[in-house]
Amino acid sequence: KNTGDTLSSDSRTMKTNYINPFPLPPQPTQQQEAEIVKLVQDLMQAKQQGKEQEITQLENSINQAVYKLYGLNDAEIDIVEGV
Repeated sequence: KNTGDTLSSDSRTMKTNYINPFPLPPQPTQQQEAEIVKLVQDLMQAKQQGKEQEITQLENSINQAVYKLYGLNDAEIDIVEGV
């Protein structure tokens, strides 16, 4: 809503000048990609089964994998998590 224009029927278009400053991580290795894909698949299955404790654990694992992919340190992770 804050980075694009509203079109007819309340659809939106994104302005790339707002997205360009966001850094992208380097290309993940096949192992990193497979790990994240597995975690996401497990998370989707846990959500279908309503396993709240497992959902929280998997979400945390996904976050950690993404932080590692971006090479974030503890201070940067605290900023992301709003600690």
